[in-house]
Amino acid sequence: MNKHFINGCAILFLAGLSGAASANADAGLCAGYFEKQIVRNHFFGYGGNPASPPPIPSHDLRLVETKVVSSLSHKQAVGAVANPERFADVWETINAWGAEKNVNVVVTIDGWHAFSFPSKAPAAHQDSNGRYAVSADNGAGVRALIDPELLSYIYAIRLPAANGRALRNVSFYDKKGDLVFALHASEAGKEEDPELIAAFDRTWSVIEAMPAACSE
Repeated sequence: MNKHFINGCAILFLAGLSGAASANADAGLCAGYFEKQIVRNHFFGYGGNPASPPPIPSHDLRLVETKVVSSLSHKQAVGAVANPERFADVWETINAWGAEKNVNVVVTIDGWHAFSFPSKAPAAHQDSNGRYAVSADNGAGVRALIDPELLSYIYAIRLPAANGRALRNVSFYDKKGDLVFALHASEAGKEEDPELIAAFDRTWSVIEAMPAACSE
């Protein structure tokens, strides 16, 4: 079970379950053909919301979130199999987003109960146990403890919204395919920061170059 400790704006979570299934398509974390059709219809079919944050269709369709994001085309989402080295490479790019940049943080409990709140872009630093201490706003904002050994996939998602805008996020998943947390660099209906979008694009490129989580 994911462990979440919430106290005001400070959050401490240790991701994943050490005895869970390994992170690959055989573990059932990637969408099959019919699941992809259902998810794509939810986003892009009649009455759909193409910029819906993935926890919403995950909840509505009763699918683990990795099946939602792996249903998207590679123009809309790129995913990598997580390990400590890849996590470090991805988070190095997030550290470069800028400590004063405004983002949105999403965390879930057991993959179903999602909490979303504004934050400054967090930075992460590895401790002596190989875990990452994450904090924002000089320690006054979100705080987290993340163990990359307990993650399955890392995804970057870019979903088109109205007026040329997009939902852009980086999401981290546990061994069951549930969302642990996500960082939104932009959201539908909100003003976009060109510098933050450029930084997100660099994160996207790093994830895109890694071994893929799921096939398209």
